[in-house]
Amino acid sequence: MLVTGASGAVGAAAGQFALHAGAASVTGLVSTHAKARTLPPGVEPLVSSPDVLDRLASKPTFDVLIDTVGGQQLASLLGGVVPGGRAVLIGYTRGEAVCLDLPNFLLHDVALLPLNMMRRREEQASLVPMMCALITSGRLVLPVHEFALHELPSALDALRNGHVTGRAAVVL
Repeated sequence: MLVTGASGAVGAAAGQFALHAGAASVTGLVSTHAKARTLPPGVEPLVSSPDVLDRLASKPTFDVLIDTVGGQQLASLLGGVVPGGRAVLIGYTRGEAVCLDLPNFLLHDVALLPLNMMRRREEQASLVPMMCALITSGRLVLPVHEFALHELPSALDALRNGHVTGRAAVVL
């Protein structure tokens, strides 16, 4: 499995859930080496670069792609999914649009699925006990970047510029 934005809250949770569900391996695509060092245990880091994206686009390796960031890089990442594999789009912090080469997309035969959790409230509620058990046992680690109240402007800048690992929390 390949998870984009793996150092963020959603990506970190997705990678860990995949491991708990029995994924043989999870690779976390991150934007910097510093973010690679923050990945949860068991998630192998892969730092994004034009060369890495080109390599992924040309060599199908992953059965599943969980894309938490969206944007134009999704087109390249789809090439890294084996024919018959699945790609799930969860977010779009890197952009709201993607342009696909439709003939290659159709030949490659990867299912691209949107995930809208707002429409799945009952499913979310049913997962809460399992998630709580994983968190309280320490088997699920959720990254939190804490900011003091007086740091709120810099916290917003950090969020806007992608410099937050996990969730941002303002502490009093």
